Amino acid sequence: MMMRRWIKGLGLAALGMMGLGGAASAGTVYGVDNASRIIKVDTVTKTETVVATTGLGGSANGLALDTNANRLLFRSPDASALRAFDLTTNLLTTVATATPLPGSSASAAYYANAYWYVQNNTDDLVKVDLSTPTATVTTFLDFDGSAASSYGFGDIVISTQGILYGSSSRGFFSLDVSGATPGAFTLLNSRTPQLQLAMLGDGSIIGQQHDGVNAGKWYNVSLTGDTTLIPNFQTAPLRDLASSAVPEPGSIAMMGLGGLGVLALARRKSRRAA
Repeated sequence: MMMRRWIKGLGLAALGMMGLGGAASAGTVYGVDNASRIIKVDTVTKTETVVATTGLGGSANGLALDTNANRLLFRSPDASALRAFDLTTNLLTTVATATPLPGSSASAAYYANAYWYVQNNTDDLVKVDLSTPTATVTTFLDFDGSAASSYGFGDIVISTQGILYGSSSRGFFSLDVSGATPGAFTLLNSRTPQLQLAMLGDGSIIGQQHDGVNAGKWYNVSLTGDTTLIPNFQTAPLRDLASSAVPEPGSIAMMGLGGLGVLALARRKSRRAA
């Protein structure tokens, strides 16, 4: 009976790791504040903690969590080189790129071993491929395919399925970046306010107002751009947010297969003992 319960629990855990079970915990998001400090925000307890002071000045932006290397990527100033803060060693380094990064990053996200950002006040999406020691830079011009030529941010997040969501001066939009070339741009909500965004472990989006009368307040953001104020949740205003540590699609699949493999082994052992 005990073995049967253990097997059942392991099976449910495997399904959860594959994203087929219950929702993941909200967890932690990271931000960078006006003094270029790294801030950790617990979205459950609604509290903030200073992780590190970078000493790089007051205009850091374009924050993204590299889940493969457990590091935060950002630019400080926001039109300079790409920086990396290692969350394990607390070391700050500069990421080598084959060519300088174009423009400034007022928004950024990590997906498929790459750092993505929209060059501020343009409609150009930049991909910094981190799969090689010297990162390569690719710019996709006119990602929206429309007459609009300038997007102010706001922020972007990218789901594990490769769908980019953006909060911009033109509203809330989506863009498919899972293929070789971004496509399927959709303006979802022209009334969504400009928010700093993070995607939580369950795939939901949370946002914070950086300035104005609601500076520091947090919101739930639907995938269509509707916002709902989260009660009693206000922290210091953050210049940019980085999403929770959501596994890459390949990692999720491997975790699921690993869990099922252990499950199969347990079943074999159970049969032998019977």
